[in-house]
Amino acid sequence: LEEKVLKSQPDDKVLKELVNDLLKAHEFISNVYDEMLAAAAAGDGWAMNSLGVIAEGVPGDSMWDIGRAVEWYRKSAMKGFAKGQCNYARCCEKGMGVRCDLLEAVKWYEAAIAQGDNVARLDYARMLARRNGVERDIARVADLIRESAAGGHPIAQKMLSVMSEDQS
Repeated sequence: LEEKVLKSQPDDKVLKELVNDLLKAHEFISNVYDEMLAAAAAGDGWAMNSLGVIAEGVPGDSMWDIGRAVEWYRKSAMKGFAKGQCNYARCCEKGMGVRCDLLEAVKWYEAAIAQGDNVARLDYARMLARRNGVERDIARVADLIRESAAGGHPIAQKMLSVMSEDQS
């Protein structure tokens, strides 16, 4: 659509088509958002986490609300949804929308890892490798990176290959 508009002088017909397409997209997004709110109200951890992702958005975006994102992530975490646990742990670790609390971050990273979340494994490994306030455990860091790589996480796979090169 953008190319269509930019490459030509749009006439009224093209502009009407564009406006109609935008209105349809807005209606679709609104319906999906309403369905996610209903699912979250019914206790769906995936929907809660998804609403957190939407609220987190991009800083500076008019939709950005890190406080609301953290609340959705916390609710999702408490429902036992691994991605919500990982996202809430990240917020606790970095003090995003909530007071920085490394012990709380550890609790939620470990909960997500127990469910097999590879992003949580890698994020927790990074935290253990660089943070004061939690005991550094390089052997645990290496194990987490290996497990995350074995689970298919591409960044962990790259880190593992670098670790192997350093040992040779």
